[in-house]
Amino acid sequence: MIKDYKLLIGVFSAPVLVVLVIATLTNQSDSIQTIKMGIVNHDGGELSHQMIELLQQDPTLSINVYDREQAHSEYMKKRLPIILTIPEGFFEGALAGEAIVMNVIHVESVPGDTLIRQMEQMVKNLLQEYLVERSTEKADLIHTEVKPIRFVEMPFVNQPNGFMTISFIITFMMFSIIFLSQELIDLRNKHLLFRMFASPNKPSQLTGSLMATLFVFFALQAVILFWLGSIALKAPLLTGNLTGSVLLLACFILLNLSLGVLVMRFCKNNSMIGIWANIIILPTGIISGILVPKEFLPDFLNQIAFLAPQYWVMDGLQKMNASQPVGNILLNMGILLLLASCVFSAGIFRFDKIVNR
Repeated sequence: MIKDYKLLIGVFSAPVLVVLVIATLTNQSDSIQTIKMGIVNHDGGELSHQMIELLQQDPTLSINVYDREQAHSEYMKKRLPIILTIPEGFFEGALAGEAIVMNVIHVESVPGDTLIRQMEQMVKNLLQEYLVERSTEKADLIHTEVKPIRFVEMPFVNQPNGFMTISFIITFMMFSIIFLSQELIDLRNKHLLFRMFASPNKPSQLTGSLMATLFVFFALQAVILFWLGSIALKAPLLTGNLTGSVLLLACFILLNLSLGVLVMRFCKNNSMIGIWANIIILPTGIISGILVPKEFLPDFLNQIAFLAPQYWVMDGLQKMNASQPVGNILLNMGILLLLASCVFSAGIFRFDKIVNR
């Protein structure tokens, strides 16, 4: 490694550059981490609207009002980490001293207890202000009487399962980049790639034939991983529209193999493959939201999540698990295939110079 100065520079400089870029992007002094929260307002009264307005003024929350079906649909798609449901007649019942509760559903990565305490205090303040304006003696009891103001964390029957397992499988599948690059570099170093190139075969045919062979291998690997993951979780990782899930994963495998061709272009030997693969896999995994929950990423990173192929795969799988039609993931598959085409074309560009290294 010491003799190969390019490898030595890559080992030290690549991770340093990645760390510096990520640290710089995520260390925004004027940025505030916001948590998306959906509110289902069945109360519809003046106090409930005032509560929503106060929550919207909180810089740590991004508030949207939904009906029940919309809120649960967004929650299932991992686009909405917390739902607050204000039941019908909540504030009217609270003023009357009845034991009325609000329901809160949230994913594990959201600090639910902190938000519940914050909203509980907000409700008490609203009730107190309302009673003070009307010079009611009950105003003094609001901060001591907690019975009418109770929040309950309600389980959602169809709560998402297996997100982290699927994230791991998607990340592991991306490491197929390494195996195809190794095969091509070994063929090149043994001068077999040059001999094949000297034949009437086109560069796309040479690399495409090897990609087709490895595609079968990695497709089988994906089947085994999802099967074992389902057994471990005691619940299927792929449900609903299985046809769409299979088509989407096939597009993803093609993209990974195309990235393998591109990585081979930049590597003189196998030692450099791991560096280039990690430069591709880790940053895209972070911004896609499969390695780090979106709730903990700055907003500007969430806005560029679409640049990561992992984002389109996870988004498509969630749609298929929700039994949506295949037509709803045509954009996902189209983008993955477009990326694969562009990357593959860049990898075989001026192929004669690559085989003669």
